[in-house]
Amino acid sequence: MKHLIAICFVFGLSASLAQSPNIDSSYEGMDIHTFLNQVQKEHNLTLVYESNKIPSIAVNNFQDNEPVIDYLRRFFQPFGIKVLSHESGSYLIVDAATFQEFGAKDNNYLIYKDQYVRGTSKSYTLTGKLYDKASGEALVGVQVILPELGIGTTSNFAGEYSINIPRGFHRLEYRYVGFEPMIYMISLQKHGRQDLSLKESTLELEAMVITAQRSDENVKSAVAGTETMSIASIKSLPTFLGEVDPIRSLTALPGVRSSELSSGMNVRGGESGQNMILQDEALIVNPSHMFGYFSAFNPDLIKEVNLHKGGGPATLGGRASSTLQVGLKNANQTRTQVSGGLGLTSSRLTLEQPIIKDHTSIIAGARIAYPNWLIRQSQNKSVRDNQANFHDFTMKVHSKINNKNLIDFTTYYSYDDFLFSEDSVYNQWSTLNFSLLWNHQLSDRHTLGVSLAKADYNSEVIGNNYTGRFASKSGVDNMRLKAAVSEDYNHLAISYGIESNWYSLKTGDLTPLDERTDSPVKSTPHKGIENALFLQGDWDITPSFAIAAGLRWSSFTRLGSANTYKFDFENTDGNLPSIEDTLRHSSGEMVSFHHALEPRISLRYLISPKTSIKASYYRSAQYIHLISNTGAATPQDYYIASGPNIAPQLADQVSAGLFQNLRNDSWELSAEVFYKKVQNAVDYIDGGDITQNPSVEQSLQQGTGLAYGLESLVKKKSGRFTGWISYTLSRSKKQIIAKGALPEVNMGRYYPSSFDQPHDLTLVANFRKSNRVTFSVNFNYRTGRPITIPTTTFESNGVRYVNVYSERNDYRIPDYHRLDLSMKVEDKDIRNKKIKGEWNFSIYNVYGRKNAFSVYFDDRGISRKLYVLGNIFPSISYNFKFL
Repeated sequence: MKHLIAICFVFGLSASLAQSPNIDSSYEGMDIHTFLNQVQKEHNLTLVYESNKIPSIAVNNFQDNEPVIDYLRRFFQPFGIKVLSHESGSYLIVDAATFQEFGAKDNNYLIYKDQYVRGTSKSYTLTGKLYDKASGEALVGVQVILPELGIGTTSNFAGEYSINIPRGFHRLEYRYVGFEPMIYMISLQKHGRQDLSLKESTLELEAMVITAQRSDENVKSAVAGTETMSIASIKSLPTFLGEVDPIRSLTALPGVRSSELSSGMNVRGGESGQNMILQDEALIVNPSHMFGYFSAFNPDLIKEVNLHKGGGPATLGGRASSTLQVGLKNANQTRTQVSGGLGLTSSRLTLEQPIIKDHTSIIAGARIAYPNWLIRQSQNKSVRDNQANFHDFTMKVHSKINNKNLIDFTTYYSYDDFLFSEDSVYNQWSTLNFSLLWNHQLSDRHTLGVSLAKADYNSEVIGNNYTGRFASKSGVDNMRLKAAVSEDYNHLAISYGIESNWYSLKTGDLTPLDERTDSPVKSTPHKGIENALFLQGDWDITPSFAIAAGLRWSSFTRLGSANTYKFDFENTDGNLPSIEDTLRHSSGEMVSFHHALEPRISLRYLISPKTSIKASYYRSAQYIHLISNTGAATPQDYYIASGPNIAPQLADQVSAGLFQNLRNDSWELSAEVFYKKVQNAVDYIDGGDITQNPSVEQSLQQGTGLAYGLESLVKKKSGRFTGWISYTLSRSKKQIIAKGALPEVNMGRYYPSSFDQPHDLTLVANFRKSNRVTFSVNFNYRTGRPITIPTTTFESNGVRYVNVYSERNDYRIPDYHRLDLSMKVEDKDIRNKKIKGEWNFSIYNVYGRKNAFSVYFDDRGISRKLYVLGNIFPSISYNFKFL
């Protein structure tokens, strides 16, 4: 009985405490805001509301001993304002619009309060972690924003976020592309934590999401010249032979170009060797298969692709034109998934497997190509007799050690071989990469990221020159270590750290394969260490004005063993400087030292919520140089290091642009001008030998590179019709002031660089006919590349020699244009179906345009063939995913 009485007493006490206290007419005539503050203090109530949503009127019409909550409900009823009880013990006062959106459900309102102590701080911190509901993978870059206050943050590498929220009642939004937004009303009276699992959107992505994670990022971002392309955007473009290609997709953006049979891309008039390409922090030297027709990146493993067309933030460096970051996704951490694709010329298979549920998982994907049967169907003999093969393998292990530590291990292997039958030129190249990434949460605001990556690229060319058959080998060996600390505050993000790159550049060994060929040529690899310190800050100074600024100090130490040469520019050997002396450096000896200070700054000013202007300045240093005798990157190219005779390239770039969104961010408009000047740009001396030459610097000279232009974009992101039109008007030039008695290049005047293509127009259009069928169109036109041709030759002893060349790059190959079409048909959506798939039907080069990729000549005036893909290439592929 005593226990029963005690229980009844406790329940009775709890019930009485749960009831709101009574009030009387002593408050008559008091302003409502004063009244709300006073009853909270006097009766220990927690009332949560937005002050600006409560009309400033006097309270009246009290009834004796009426509970305060009953009175408030009666008082606010004429204004459409609701008073809701919440499971936290608080009472919520919400206006009609808020109630219509959020209703009365407790889980739509996040209330954090101390049970015994009323919070007095002006702001509190909300932290948490954000996951993909389906896979359990942490989501990086989720936007956590309070739109009415103009503040926000994004989740870090571990999916964690931290944001300071002022006292009050605020709208809180979690937004991530491809996922359903999660929106709450929140009140913090103490520090709180909110972990959430976001659900992937059931609607097909209609937007061509190319710039960052939110619909107005192109306007709001302070960093100029950065493009982010999601895999959903990449897959929306017409494919070549059924294969999705991230690199080719990037060339649909303003200021980015590539050509057929080219393994690289040109950004804002720069060379392909001026681009840093990283996959999970490991260097990718050749980003393509089959000379550019297929991407080196497996699309089933890609999460997103980031391209920095300027120097980018100070955390990045090493190249004069751009940095391309390819991020791989983590595997599903909760269940096994299998996906892949079957095509006419290639197939792929990807496996995602949890190892320790919610902690460790592995994703592995393989691709193999078999295009030779299709190549043999060509009516063009120069195409029909060629051969090509490739395969690659990518694997990533993701492990969550604990809430503060994540480790990722990635490995990548690729192999290609290609035969040009008419010239009997056989190419093969391979890449083997490893990377290890460790991310450690130092605190709610501080994150440490450490990466160690190894890249090994090798290329071999077997072919003929005028003396016989030969084999040439070159490559790049790179070890990369980087450590950075990131600090994240509401309006300020800071990153600082150190980076070190070790290079061994195999410049080319020439091995004779028959009796006619000259003696073997052995080249000593160029070795060196590139180090950098960096500091980057992104600051939203006001809601309208933001700045992203950084400073990077880099250095390069060339190391032995090596032979370097002292040249006499007054006494020439033909067109080349004579070798005055040869210096021999022992292993590990310092050959040369270079360094540079690289400031970067980007400004953004919001003219209106949907319109901004941006301006930027970037400086970037590049210490290794691509040597090529073609206008397009091929496996025959190789890298050399800066040294006593070759100075680092130093690029200064300024840009300014106007960015605007229309119709609820469904339309994007932008126009951006840029001007880039490159000191110590590398070019060759007429008559020089740059193929497998131990003293290749003798055939090179340096001068000034200049690129400037206008990039414009009109993009429609939603609706049944989506797509964009981009147009770039630009020039790319070089100027070489000859040293000593060396011959002048174009009389010392500026001449078009090999990448000067003044006009570049791209049209991408998608029409979603139904939930299952989508049609896509891609059209590209650009001016032909400049070339230098021999204008006069003579013959001696049966061998033809060049007598006179044209002015440098005085001619052009024909203009390039191509039309592609595709149709995607998704499988019917059947409940409990175990597999989801889609058919892709594509026609590449619809009207069979014979586009040239390059023309080049040796020192005897013999031209390499004008390789073209002049055929219509239809393809069918089927992509699938087991559910």
